Amino acid sequence: MNIIIGHTNMDLDCIASIVIASRLFPDYKPVRSRLIHPVAKNLYNMMKKNLNFLTINEVENEPVENIIIVDTRSLQRIREFSSLLDKATGTLTVYDHHPSDSDDIPGAVINYKNCGSNTTHLCSYLINRKIKLTPEEATIALTGLFADTGNFTHENTTELDFTAAADLLSQGASIQIGRASCRERV
Repeated sequence: MNIIIGHTNMDLDCIASIVIASRLFPDYKPVRSRLIHPVAKNLYNMMKKNLNFLTINEVENEPVENIIIVDTRSLQRIREFSSLLDKATGTLTVYDHHPSDSDDIPGAVINYKNCGSNTTHLCSYLINRKIKLTPEEATIALTGLFADTGNFTHENTTELDFTAAADLLSQGASIQIGRASCRERV
């Protein structure tokens, strides 16, 4: 089995990154953290039927070959998945946008892009490969992008973030759901 994981206490960008990685790598199964950040919980619950995430319990007794890790390259942030990492027999591939993460996942191949959100990083692959999302997936992705760029107000926002957002809007992303999900506080 090939799987996709993100960091513990998944935030909006992590959820969106897993969704996009699932489209880029359709033979990989998305696995969610036991914890979801409170701001991301409402979107997760609203879009659950579109996510098809497995739990760690559902895969812990399965053989694991390759793992894609999104939105972090820090071993500390994926500790809950350590049993899956330990038994992986193939490659560990990371897609991350954090310039100061620790780079301490043994043997991982790191794919880093300087942009405001990891969603943007992965959207660049979608755009290059001409892979389209459903409107629901595009909405989840836009929400992750909004969250990590602060609706394009954070200093880490780049031109790539605007390009990704435009592409997601052209695929039917709901700007209203995206912005509303980023404003919700629990």
